[in-house]
Amino acid sequence: MVKRKLKNSIKLKAFITALILVFVVFLLLNGKSHSYEMSYTIGDVKVIEKYDNKDKYYTFNIKYLDIDTNIFSLASYNKSRHLIKDINVTNVNNNICLDFSTKGIALYPICHNNEGYYTKYIDNDTIFKEQDSYNNVLIDNLNNYTYLLWNYNGFMYINNKSKYNIDLFKKDTYNLNLFYQYNNYMLIPDYNQEWTFDRLYIININNGKTNSFKMRFPVYFDSYFLGNQNDNVYIFDRKEEQEYYFDIKKDDIFKVGNKVLINNKWENVSKQKLKNKEVLFVNDKVFDYYLKDDVLYATGDLKITNRKIDSLVKVDGLNAFYLSDGILYMFNPLKGEKSVLKYSEWEFNSNNMIFIY
Repeated sequence: MVKRKLKNSIKLKAFITALILVFVVFLLLNGKSHSYEMSYTIGDVKVIEKYDNKDKYYTFNIKYLDIDTNIFSLASYNKSRHLIKDINVTNVNNNICLDFSTKGIALYPICHNNEGYYTKYIDNDTIFKEQDSYNNVLIDNLNNYTYLLWNYNGFMYINNKSKYNIDLFKKDTYNLNLFYQYNNYMLIPDYNQEWTFDRLYIININNGKTNSFKMRFPVYFDSYFLGNQNDNVYIFDRKEEQEYYFDIKKDDIFKVGNKVLINNKWENVSKQKLKNKEVLFVNDKVFDYYLKDDVLYATGDLKITNRKIDSLVKVDGLNAFYLSDGILYMFNPLKGEKSVLKYSEWEFNSNNMIFIY
């Protein structure tokens, strides 16, 4: 009788353990992201909702009258489906705007007329309001970013915590033609030298500290950065027809064969091609901004602003930074436009002057 009870007790424990394991596996699988596609209709608007598990983004294809476009979201995976719950449609003089009510995800509104697609915030009359200043740079809203502003021999370092100068060179350099920024680092050759450089400066954006190292191989200024893989930053010297990479962790430079990184895969390329054009590492973006005839657009030919844009400074996810008439603006399709900084120098030189982290 005792043995039978013991066996029954062991079987019960094994059964309970198996149930727990099944439940845990169910929770893990249920919470794990995976690609899917579904379609539904809200009023007269047809929606195809997709999630790409490989590249981690959502696409919503929207069809309504003459509108047939995609809206993108870089939001984290949501196990819910049918994420658009309602759509508010307005039509004023053939200017149709769609606003989306959603669950667990934010989607930017879009508008459409005979000229094409545009953002709901296209007529934002953003007025610059000076909140602070540093060395003739007027500050409105820094939006929790760090800004490095080239002042011809170094940088002004500006964020919500600190404002100071990083002095690098003795002579003035009006156009910073050779530089590279990635993650929280800025790489700059020694502009105290003339035709070649054998010293590289590295600024750590997190703390503003600068260090440099002397290179084993001098590199001509007639070079360009191709891109980076982790902490290895690649550069091609047109004069020497040689590709190198800087190992930022080891403070060293190495020669390497002619290759580029395309969507995380190495591809060989000829010296002649590298020499004749700038062949850059490519990693396709789901959502991006671009300039066309001084007008700013986002993926899907979505017109962002009616301002004349002098330069597109940086794209960070859904945020775009751009210069117009000496003012740096930040745009987000969910929130609209904000003025950031104003500097009279940008009215004369808007190239390679601003670095944002």
